Amino acid sequence: MEHTLIHNAEGTKANLLATIPAHDGTTTGGIVLSGHTDVVPVDGQEWSSEPFEPAVREGKLYGRGTCDMKAFIGSSSPG
Repeated sequence: MEHTLIHNAEGTKANLLATIPAHDGTTTGGIVLSGHTDVVPVDGQEWSSEPFEPAVREGKLYGRGTCDMKAFIGSSSPG
């Protein structure tokens, strides 16, 4: 696997890019899996349930980040 860290100008944040080759070793084409872990504060927002504890209601998942790029992280994390 090839990987690269790309830091911001201050060096306080970084993007991680990783390339996993196909079975035959090629790295063209493929799928992008993208996620982020930064979270905007919830102070002053009205939530009907705890935003950082996922809840399923009527077949839908509710919680902070359940419909943006963080959802991939939760669905791919063990446990």
